[in-house]
Amino acid sequence: MKISKALFLSLTMAILLFADSFGSLTLTTPADPPGLLTIVYPVNNASCIKWRPDFLWYTPTGASPFTYRIWLYKGNTPIDTIITIDTAYTLTYDLEPNTTYRWHLDARNATGQSVTNTRTFITGDLPTPTAPLEPIAGALVPVTATIKWTKSEGCPPVKYTLQVWDINSSSYLLNNPNVVDTTYLLNLAAGRNYQWRVRSSNAFGNSSFTNWQVFSTGVNLSAPNLTAPLNGSTLLTPQIPLSWNSSFQADSYVLQISSNPEFTYPLVLYRTVLDTFYRFNIYEAKTHYWRVQARNSQIGSSSPFSEIFSFSVTHIPLTTSIVGPSGSCISLNPTLVWRKAGEDPSILYNLELSSGGTVCYTQTAIFDTSIAIPIPLPANSEMTWHVIPYMANGTGTSAIGNFKTAGPPPPITGIYPPSGANIPNQYFSIHWDAYEECPPPHYYRVEFISDGGINLDIVIHSNFYIVDLLSPYTDYLVKITQFNEYGNGPTAEVNYTSYPGMDVNDESTPSEYNLSQNYPNPFNPVTKIKFGVKSSGRVVLAVYDILGNLIRELMNDTRGVGSYEIEFDGSSLPSGVYFYKLTVNDFSCVKKLMLMK
Repeated sequence: MKISKALFLSLTMAILLFADSFGSLTLTTPADPPGLLTIVYPVNNASCIKWRPDFLWYTPTGASPFTYRIWLYKGNTPIDTIITIDTAYTLTYDLEPNTTYRWHLDARNATGQSVTNTRTFITGDLPTPTAPLEPIAGALVPVTATIKWTKSEGCPPVKYTLQVWDINSSSYLLNNPNVVDTTYLLNLAAGRNYQWRVRSSNAFGNSSFTNWQVFSTGVNLSAPNLTAPLNGSTLLTPQIPLSWNSSFQADSYVLQISSNPEFTYPLVLYRTVLDTFYRFNIYEAKTHYWRVQARNSQIGSSSPFSEIFSFSVTHIPLTTSIVGPSGSCISLNPTLVWRKAGEDPSILYNLELSSGGTVCYTQTAIFDTSIAIPIPLPANSEMTWHVIPYMANGTGTSAIGNFKTAGPPPPITGIYPPSGANIPNQYFSIHWDAYEECPPPHYYRVEFISDGGINLDIVIHSNFYIVDLLSPYTDYLVKITQFNEYGNGPTAEVNYTSYPGMDVNDESTPSEYNLSQNYPNPFNPVTKIKFGVKSSGRVVLAVYDILGNLIRELMNDTRGVGSYEIEFDGSSLPSGVYFYKLTVNDFSCVKKLMLMK
């Protein structure tokens, strides 16, 4: 609808008249609530916040005045609500150290409020205590010393208070609360006692001091006094024992030996030793000069050199001694070894090796102290060898060694039963003396020969054999030959005549009890053992090794009268000779068995 100009003017006049009649007319609009709050401090997830933290924020938009509330939590537990009209607030009490807190802020006016998100901060704490590194208690240090300690952890900045106390003057040499590193260089006086300690600090306070570490500075080392040999001595041995007096606080000494009193290089000897003596092996028969300097590695100091002494050797006797080999059963290509006759690199050796007055091998001008004999020596022979050291100015004293070479074994001795004996034709045991001069392996060939030919031909490792079965009433020639890696020994021969029966020489009780030879024997790995019991009683049948150690009990219970057979399984045992023993009442019998895998 369109209003005419005349109508508009009429309405305007009416409003003015109305206002004039009732006084002035005021038009108002509603007030604005607080706008978005902006936090200044502490920022979210801040750490190392002081125990009475400052809270800061910006004034929000909206109609003032504003009232602010700070909501503070320890974890999820409310601990305080603070009301303020300012945009900054400092807490009036201490929070707990190294603790997580949460807070949020709201602003309010007459028409509304504004609330921030919850924020987190962690309060700070004292720095962790530090620990001393060096010098440790009781240390001896140089006059320029470095003090070190471990780094302290904590809210930065972390500083250290270092205290160094001069014990001799009872005063602080250093009391510095503003050290920022974990090392500190000190200039100290020689021959004094000190102690030091350190603590860490930051804005939250100080850690505890470390324990005092007492240390000392070294004195100026004095030159050693030489004691032996006396200055100008003439000696008859190439081994010169040098000695000197110790210097206070020295932990090592520098020994110098020279061919001239000016000690120009190259020196004959330049060596650091930890003791106050040194055995010097002289190279040349002439005058030598020597001096000693004291040192301390802890404080890095050295004394002046001692007075210079001299000694002379007019003749160097060369001697050596035999290392090996010695004894018997030595390889036919042995390596001969002897000791050095001196330290002079020009020393050489001549060698001669003989047997029974016949020279087997010679070698001259040997530089080393050992030689491998390149040719095989005669077997089973007594050998004698000489080694002689020499130099351009003379020959030393020879050393003599003796040994016996290995070879085929000697003839077999001690065969039992002796030749001409009658033997049973079942489970017959023959044995002989063992060859023990040389280490094993040894082997034996055993042959039983009758008119009908060879009845048995076997190679064994032990010095006995048990024959299971022979023909009765038969004459046998038994040959036994021992051999090793070097060859065969002489063959031993014995003659026997067999008769029907068993070898029961080991039995010590009446024949009603009996223990048969195991069969088969030798065996691998199972054999059978038969025995007879005269009257009932506890029967114990056990197997032992050659040292008498119990290997296994095959039976240990009460049995009646009768004949028994039991099986023995040696699968878990090594090859070798074993014994089995039967005990019944007052009867006891032992026999041998052989396991051959």
